[in-house]
Amino acid sequence: PLHAHQTSTTGAAVPHPPAFRPRVRARRGQATDPHSIAERLRRERIAERMKALQELVPSFSKTDKATMLDEVVDYVKFLRLQVKVLSMSRLGGAGAVAQLVSDVPLPSVEGEDLDGSNQAREKWTSNETEEQVAKLMEKDVGTAMQFLQSKALCIMPISLAAAIYPIYQPDSPSTLVKPE
Repeated sequence: PLHAHQTSTTGAAVPHPPAFRPRVRARRGQATDPHSIAERLRRERIAERMKALQELVPSFSKTDKATMLDEVVDYVKFLRLQVKVLSMSRLGGAGAVAQLVSDVPLPSVEGEDLDGSNQAREKWTSNETEEQVAKLMEKDVGTAMQFLQSKALCIMPISLAAAIYPIYQPDSPSTLVKPE
């Protein structure tokens, strides 16, 4: 609406337009719309959470968000399986665990020559690896587990390992490792 303004000389009211606020333009990279601000804050929170996930998952490569989430899902599945295996083995269910784990593919050793020459085992284990794990276990068990997972390895009782995959003694190839 128009407001009346009295002039001092004539005493008559002269209409003038209301004071318009000029539209505020944001500086480059800054939003003024509340929805844009909320969206920017949401994206920042997502980026922070993605960085936190990167720090939690070992051997994580910088990739797009979809690939990153796939790696996180695979890692969580690995951890759930390891918890299940360790829980069942503590309860004496080595046979059930052997069945459970035998259905899980091992992509890290698929296609390896497993004709008894232990090439796959030699590729993934060594005294150096064992020493590193021992040192890490003394300091931080979580870091040790991450190190093992980065090498496609996990900790399990010997009795369970023998039930899952028969390991031959180097002295006599016909004897299996006896469960403890």
